[in-house]
Amino acid sequence: MRSLTELVPWRYLAAAVVVLLLGVGVGLVGTWQLLVAVAGGTTLLALLEVALPYLVALAVLALVEVVVVVAALVKVARAVSSEDIDSDRLRATVERIRRRLSV
Repeated sequence: MRSLTELVPWRYLAAAVVVLLLGVGVGLVGTWQLLVAVAGGTTLLALLEVALPYLVALAVLALVEVVVVVAALVKVARAVSSEDIDSDRLRATVERIRRRLSV
């Protein structure tokens, strides 16, 4: 039976935190740019032009975040054995997911 610290994919979790912080930073900078554009009295088209790069960056970072989290979950699912799980219900769920996804 493995301990929790052996099962946790720390590099994946660190990558997820970094991507999350990057997303927050991009969101804050984008919000600041929109506020500056609104204060300048720009048109709706100009506001969309200002917001578009930040929205694309946020979408890409969200996709990267999903990939990193799924990779971490797959690594944990591969590392944990059925004997390590105490709950029968959770064990059955993990086995069903393993059969369905062939992990």
